[in-house]
Amino acid sequence: MEKCKDYFMKVSAAVELERPKDCPEHHIPICRVGGGAILWVAESHLEQTEFPTEMKEGFARIEDGTFYPCLCNPVQRWNGWACPYFTKEVMDKVLEECGEMVSVGTEELEDETVHNYMWKINEPYDDDTPDVCVYVDKSTGLHYLDGWCWDFYTPEEKKQAEDEDASELFIGEV
Repeated sequence: MEKCKDYFMKVSAAVELERPKDCPEHHIPICRVGGGAILWVAESHLEQTEFPTEMKEGFARIEDGTFYPCLCNPVQRWNGWACPYFTKEVMDKVLEECGEMVSVGTEELEDETVHNYMWKINEPYDDDTPDVCVYVDKSTGLHYLDGWCWDFYTPEEKKQAEDEDASELFIGEV
């Protein structure tokens, strides 16, 4: 059996999975770490293993955008996408590069503080549905964004991606 790199499946014993209508019998849908197409894997090809839960240092970016230093838990996902945690300084850079935003309030929750923003171009603002929510974990001081399509890169993967990005710049310019 060929093993797939960067695929994790975490299912709580208390949760009953409902098989999607388009899922072949005796197969399980799996989303690739970092996002992408859903794979249908035969149940017989899966084995139980321990999942990494410690935060990894690395870099996050969206599509071909800027790499931002971050910490990321490899099994914490939003729709298959990475959920990176940033320092305040890095989060400020992320927000600055996203365009002009206006703060529309802050919520204090038990474990985190939520800062809500609207894109400036979306005036008038609707406080009930912010465009961007920045969460600050009170125990670590780390920041994360809700529901963004981030890819996570180890330092080695970042170097490889930068090399690939640089080589694409020269295609067709020779």
